[in-house]
Amino acid sequence: MILNPGRLNRRITFYQKQNTTTPNGFSTVQDMPVYKCWAAVYPIRSSDQTAEDVVTSLNQIRFVIRYTKTVTFDTNMTIKFKDRIYRIIGITDPYDDMESLEIVAESKSRGNNSNDKTRGTK
Repeated sequence: MILNPGRLNRRITFYQKQNTTTPNGFSTVQDMPVYKCWAAVYPIRSSDQTAEDVVTSLNQIRFVIRYTKTVTFDTNMTIKFKDRIYRIIGITDPYDDMESLEIVAESKSRGNNSNDKTRGTK
């Protein structure tokens, strides 16, 4: 149940991989937008992992959207929110009342470890 519909104040876009043909006639797979909606966004957890001086950040977020019958959501889709791409991990209808959907998604980003105060300089 969406207790406060005013929390649905973030715009997200769902993408699905689809086969397309390039102008040269080659077949390729692209992420195509499938559905845009308003969502409530709740951070779940964030963690950093370091391997060979490369930091991988993992962010998990819970998106709450209104229930819709027009699109069948699955874990092969991705969500774009604030110029970041999130991979869908799980989708639930929390109260089986067909009023809202809760979608758990994660985003990974990699980069150099430039802010690690525990290591000495090389």
